[in-house]
Amino acid sequence: MILAPCIASILKHTFLFTLQALRHLQGEEENAQKGMASQDVAQYIMDSSDISKDGKLSFDEFIRAAAVSSTVQSLLHGTLKALGKPIKQ
Repeated sequence: MILAPCIASILKHTFLFTLQALRHLQGEEENAQKGMASQDVAQYIMDSSDISKDGKLSFDEFIRAAAVSSTVQSLLHGTLKALGKPIKQ
């Protein structure tokens, strides 16, 4: 079964809000000394994943980024772990 995305694309400010919420679920503080701030991570992911350069991240662009970006994979892995969902290695 193929799942159709319910959101066609996401704007940078919405992605930033989502990233901040995910980091909160993971118990991470917004502390630049611990690593990149959420705004910097969101900008990095948008810059490297927005293939069409339209300022939006489409579902396909996000999936492509998740397949190759260790930053996106780490974000997803940490969120699933924080939510207590099983993670297949």
